[in-house]
Amino acid sequence: MPDKHRWLAHYSDETTLAEHDESGRAVGFAAVDQSRLVALEYIPVSGEGGATVRLPAGARPILFRRRHVHASVIEETSVVGHVIEVIGWQMTIDGTNVKSLLALYDDGSVLLTDDSDNL
Repeated sequence: MPDKHRWLAHYSDETTLAEHDESGRAVGFAAVDQSRLVALEYIPVSGEGGATVRLPAGARPILFRRRHVHASVIEETSVVGHVIEVIGWQMTIDGTNVKSLLALYDDGSVLLTDDSDNL
């Protein structure tokens, strides 16, 4: 199942870094310059949807896809079921770990949460 969104990193100097370069090659999230990062965006590959999350000063970005895979040992097959795409941030405030996560689901629904275990 192809991803429904592509990430886009927004920098403080108003430039961006896309998940895929001009030739279509994937750019790893490790290439993002986190010292200049101010926002993360999921842009729909086709159709509508998408989301942008602005990062507070000092926050660490969070971006991942949770793929649910259905596997059959007997038939020796695996199929990707639904995919949850998540963007957000994490930071420590007064000794407390604080997270803000925005999850985009295949059916178009969106969840704002602070707990990645409940996605």
